[in-house]
Amino acid sequence: MRRDLALLGTALIAAAVLRIGPMLNESVWLDEMFTRHVVLLPAAEALQFIRVDKTHPPVYYVLERISVTLLGDSPAGLRMLSLLSSLGLVAAAGLLARALTGGSSWAGFSAAALVAVSDSQIAHAFNARSYALYSLQVLLLAWAFHHMVLAPGRRGPKVAYALLAMVAVLTHYLVAFYLLALGPAAMVAPDRRRALRNWVLMSLPSATALGAWWLYLRPVFRADPGLGGLSWIAKPGFYGVAKTMAGLAGLPIGDHVGRLSLLFGTGFLALLAWIYLRRPSSRLAVTPAAIAMVVSLIVVPPALLLTASLLATRSFWVGRQLLPSQAFVAIGAGMGIAIVARRHPAFALAVLAALVVLSKPGPLFGPSAPRNAPYNLVAADLRKLRGPGEVVAATEPSSLWSLNYYLQGPDSGRWFRTRRPFGGWVPRPYPSMSDASLSAATGIWLVSPGRRTDERDSLVKIGWQVETTLRYATRGRPGVPGQALRVEKLRRP
Repeated sequence: MRRDLALLGTALIAAAVLRIGPMLNESVWLDEMFTRHVVLLPAAEALQFIRVDKTHPPVYYVLERISVTLLGDSPAGLRMLSLLSSLGLVAAAGLLARALTGGSSWAGFSAAALVAVSDSQIAHAFNARSYALYSLQVLLLAWAFHHMVLAPGRRGPKVAYALLAMVAVLTHYLVAFYLLALGPAAMVAPDRRRALRNWVLMSLPSATALGAWWLYLRPVFRADPGLGGLSWIAKPGFYGVAKTMAGLAGLPIGDHVGRLSLLFGTGFLALLAWIYLRRPSSRLAVTPAAIAMVVSLIVVPPALLLTASLLATRSFWVGRQLLPSQAFVAIGAGMGIAIVARRHPAFALAVLAALVVLSKPGPLFGPSAPRNAPYNLVAADLRKLRGPGEVVAATEPSSLWSLNYYLQGPDSGRWFRTRRPFGGWVPRPYPSMSDASLSAATGIWLVSPGRRTDERDSLVKIGWQVETTLRYATRGRPGVPGQALRVEKLRRP
C-alpha cells in the first residue's frame, strides 16, 4: 500500500506541475469572464441570470462563489475550484482503477498518470468552468456505484450514490447520460435484481432534482424557445467525432486521426485478448460488472450525445462535454497495462510511456505559445505604450471583456464594429460611451483576433494610418485551433 501511495503521489505531483503554471500565467477568456460575472452578482440576480442563460445548472456557481469570496477574483481565485477538482480526479482515477483490479499497482498508477498528463484535463484544470468539477463527480459516482454493486445491502454506498447523483446533475446536465450508462454494469452484476433495483431507486433523487430545475426553467423556454448559449455548436461530422474520441484516448489530433485511433485501439485490444486467452495467469481479479461499467462509461455517453446532436435541430457535440470519459479511457488503459505487466513489465512500461507522449502535455512537449489569447500580456504592453488621448478598441466583444479585466477600468476599452466605425459599445457590466469620445481620440489601439482586417481597413480608408503592429501567437485549446492576436496602433491623420 505504501508503494501505491508513493506512485499516486508521484502522479499527483506531475499533475500539479503541469496545471499550476498555466493556471497562473494563462489569460482568462470569454467563458471565464462569464463565470466571474455570474458569481459577482447578488445571489438572487445570479440565479435569474443562470435561468435565462438556460445552459448551466447552478451548483458549480454556488461553489465558485465560495471560492471567489475566499480567494478573490484573480485568475488563481477563479480557477482554484477547477484545479482542485482536476487533482482530485487524478487521485480518484488511480484509486478506482486499483479497486476495480483487486489492488493492482500497475492499473492504479497508469490510470492516474494518464489523467495527469491528458492535454484535455490539463486545459480544463485552469478553466473557470464546471467541466473539471463535473468530471470528478462522475468518477466518484462510478466509485459509489461499484461499491453498491459489490455490497447491494449496505446503506453507505447507496446514500453516497443518491446524494452525488443529485448534486452532479445540477452541476452539469450530461451527468444524466453517465447515470444511464451505469445500467449495463448493473445487468451483469452477481446479484442482478438487487443491483438494478438499487440503480433505479438511487437515481430517482437526481431525476427529481433535474425535474424541479426544469420546471423552474420552463417559463423561460416558453417565452424564448431555443438552446440559448448552445445555439453556436455545429452538427458533428465523422472527422469531428474522430477528433473528439482520439483526444479522449490521448492520441494526436491531426490528419488521419480516425484511422490512427482505430489502428491503435484495435492493436492494443488484440494484444490484451491474446494475453487473456493464452496466458490465464495474467488475468486480473476484475469482475464482469467492473469491465462493463468502464466500457459503458466510455462508449454510451458519446453515443447518446452524438445521437441527440444528429436528431435535434441544434447540436450538443462538444469535446469538453465528454471530459469524464477520458478518465475512464485512462482507467481502461491502466487495466490493460496491468494485464500486460504481469507477463512483460518492461513492455507495459513502454506502452505507458508511449501513451504519455501521445497525450502531448503542452508545458513539457508542446510549443511555448499560450493556449488562450494572451490578453494579460496585451494589457501589460498597452499600459506601457498607450499615450494620452489614445483609446483601446476591440473587433470582438469577447476580446474586450478579457482586456477590461486586465486593464482594470470600465472605460478602458471599446467594442469596434465594421459597419459603424464609432458605434456599438460592449453591454453590461461595462458602461457605454458616446460616439464623440471615440471620434475625438488621437489614436486607436485596435485588438483583432484572427486574420480579419475589415475594421482596420475601414479606418485606413478614411485616412487613419497604421503606426505600430504587435502580434501574439497562441496554440489554442484541445479541439480549438490557435490563432494570432493582432494589436495595431492607428494614428489620426
